[in-house]
Amino acid sequence: MSFIRNLFSQESRADKYDPVHPKDPALAELFGGLFSNTSSGVSVTPKTAMRISAVYTCVSIIAETVAQISINTININDKQPVDLPISNLLSHNPNRFQNSFEWRESVMWNYLLGGRSVSQIFTNGSGRITEIVPLPYDCVTAFRAPDGSVAYEVNLPHIPKYVLLASEVLDLRGPSLDGVECMTTIQLNREALGIAAATDSFAGKYFGSGANVASAIETSEKLTDKAYQRLQRFMRSKQGLDQAHSTMILEEGLKFRNLSLNAEDTQLLESRKFSKSEIAAMFRVPVSKLGDTEAKTRASSEQDAIDFISDAITPKVIRFENVLNASLLTTAQQKRYKINLDETELLRGDSAARTESDRKLWSMGALSPNEIRQRRALPAREGGDRYYTPANMIPADLADDILLKGPAGIAQSSGETESIEPGTPDA
Repeated sequence: MSFIRNLFSQESRADKYDPVHPKDPALAELFGGLFSNTSSGVSVTPKTAMRISAVYTCVSIIAETVAQISINTININDKQPVDLPISNLLSHNPNRFQNSFEWRESVMWNYLLGGRSVSQIFTNGSGRITEIVPLPYDCVTAFRAPDGSVAYEVNLPHIPKYVLLASEVLDLRGPSLDGVECMTTIQLNREALGIAAATDSFAGKYFGSGANVASAIETSEKLTDKAYQRLQRFMRSKQGLDQAHSTMILEEGLKFRNLSLNAEDTQLLESRKFSKSEIAAMFRVPVSKLGDTEAKTRASSEQDAIDFISDAITPKVIRFENVLNASLLTTAQQKRYKINLDETELLRGDSAARTESDRKLWSMGALSPNEIRQRRALPAREGGDRYYTPANMIPADLADDILLKGPAGIAQSSGETESIEPGTPDA
């Protein structure tokens, strides 16, 4: 381990490392494969979990929502956008092969699947950041270095293994008990996901076997080949929309019987429905966003949208913002600027609701006209930075003086004296 100690004491990147370190990826893969089986007999890993439609839907909708939020760098004091070198990188092309949406989407996919998402930061000779490249979650292993800091072993295909320091990565990580190893939604809910995967597999085999038929014709007699073929031709002639509700004539004691879903079939459908709701709860996504439209109303849809942003999106946005600022801005820059993801734009609602909200915020002096125009992606106009307040609103602590004593009482209460010339009505 002497090489690792030298590595971190020199604060430099290593292309080779001591092969025996506490987080060897080969061992991690081995033990992960051994202990990924569940009581249902289904092996659950991030990749196999993605075959469950509800998991795929939850991960993709969260990732796409975070990716579409506008990202900019603002001045901490006046909240106005500023143009820094890192601003253009984040809002346009973080690297050579991804735009801003694609990069943030891949960051969130890695985070949701593997519990952490690591992007490698590349700089030029002067220390300026030139690229931010996401690394697959299963190719990065975090470990505690001898000096106590967190380092990252990268094991990409066809590339020699190497180690990155914390200053060389952007590490979006989930909950952790030790600050190194992260807990993942898929890992902590393996059993529930195993049941969902087993149910999907059983349903596919059940319906794929052709064992379920809609109706049957019964008889206690044995049909000859000629009679059987005649009956088949007759039944085919009764198929189609134009034959709907037509009358059937059956001979030789034949009886027609509809086959409805039995109790076992009903339990299968209920189990699949419950698994969808359970998976939606794991990711804090309203089940209505997974295609469940039962008891869905306009009011419930609006509340679901609010809950989705507040429960599933906002916590991840806050984590992402903190990591972006700590990893991409220098200490001096962090005192003046902030990288901002504004998820409030996702709650704008329809045009009428947005207009009413803007009107109320303007009339109470919370927003200026130009700030409202900025929210609508409109250019500022001259004189639009002034704030307005209602003329009939008075401070609560001065209400008695204003109502009982008039303007003179206000001046007296505030410690001010008003000179009154002789001959005036108040003299």
